[in-house]
Amino acid sequence: MEGKSKVGKVAVGGKPAIFYTMKALEYLRLGHDEVVFMARGGKIAKAFQAVALLTGRYARTVKVDVEYRTRVVVDRKSGAKDCVPEVFIRVKKNVKA
Repeated sequence: MEGKSKVGKVAVGGKPAIFYTMKALEYLRLGHDEVVFMARGGKIAKAFQAVALLTGRYARTVKVDVEYRTRVVVDRKSGAKDCVPEVFIRVKKNVKA
């Protein structure tokens, strides 16, 4: 258990971006080593905005990794399939340059 890092997960939804930044700051304050922002579709821009607000505070000590993929979503009513973009933004704290 010694080598395991604590990861905070923030799912970006309909609230303003600063809300998700504050949630991530709370995770970091509680001792988590990294925070992952998860967003789909039109919320991706808001996730990047929340990360920008967060990295402004920890400018020199964080590492940001972005994982992007598309997810196939099936409509329940019509059965139609659609591809929705999905992003996972991983912010690691205390990374030495």
